[in-house]
Amino acid sequence: MADLRFLSSPARRRARSRARRAASRGLGKRGRDHVEEVLDRASAFGAPVVARRRNSPSGQRRDGRPGRGRGVKPTPVELSIVLPVFNEAQSLPVLWEELQAVLKTVEDSAEVIVVDDGSTDSSVEFVRLLQVTDSRVRLIRLAANRGLSSALAAGLRAVRGRVVVTLDSDLQSDPRDIPLLLAQLERWDAAVGWRQARRDPWLKRVSSRIGNSVRSAVLGDEVRDSACSLRAMHRRCVDSLQFFDGFHRFVPALLRQAGHRVIVMPVNHRPRRFGVSHYGVRNRAWRGVVDTFGVRWLQARRLRYEAREEPPGTP
Repeated sequence: MADLRFLSSPARRRARSRARRAASRGLGKRGRDHVEEVLDRASAFGAPVVARRRNSPSGQRRDGRPGRGRGVKPTPVELSIVLPVFNEAQSLPVLWEELQAVLKTVEDSAEVIVVDDGSTDSSVEFVRLLQVTDSRVRLIRLAANRGLSSALAAGLRAVRGRVVVTLDSDLQSDPRDIPLLLAQLERWDAAVGWRQARRDPWLKRVSSRIGNSVRSAVLGDEVRDSACSLRAMHRRCVDSLQFFDGFHRFVPALLRQAGHRVIVMPVNHRPRRFGVSHYGVRNRAWRGVVDTFGVRWLQARRLRYEAREEPPGTP
């Protein structure tokens, strides 16, 4: 662990160089510029830029200051944003700039939970640099690549906010739509996006259309775009979700199944700028059809009862 305040000038330059190389690998010019900006701030404030201090089991860091161990109670926040990430090092700098602009207009008490799904590029290094200067950023790492459902579930289980937003990190969803969805939560339990004008290759659009048609016919959920990643919901909705492999395709149906009121809102959809999609026709259409019948099975066997506890002496 290197703290730039206590290093000699040559050692400081070496530490800075190592951090720059680790974080800039695979990034575009915008990402490299952001790395330089973060390192400048870290140098000015004496922040650690090479590794993070580990917390002791009691929740105290080794330098005696509070950490995030078992002895520290998590601070509740108003808004939690969950970002599953898999090899999105080029997209993250742009996405972070967009999110910062939105957060300024939405809520000061917020957290951004980045869930790394076993990335092999410099996605994790970039997020660690963000944590140096922004305490709202949290990083959760899966031990290996387990897919979107696992990453999303890990992030949702970790939220501390009263309201939760989910968003993919590939820049196709527009963070500027977040306030639109949040505004609906005054009257609805959840607001989910509908990519009305999708900017995907035709084969991807066709496979999604097949999956949505089958799902809507079997489940009767009347949702045009069940797999849209842009969603906003109250915390109670998150607590009622059933997590399973593929659940991310059925979030609106699962919420309605649990008795929540869900509204569908048109949202902007953008072409992919960097990299390639990590999900193909096989796991998008065929697996979606198979999973639909599994969700229908759960619907048919959902427990329905009313009960109340009566105190002693109740006639």
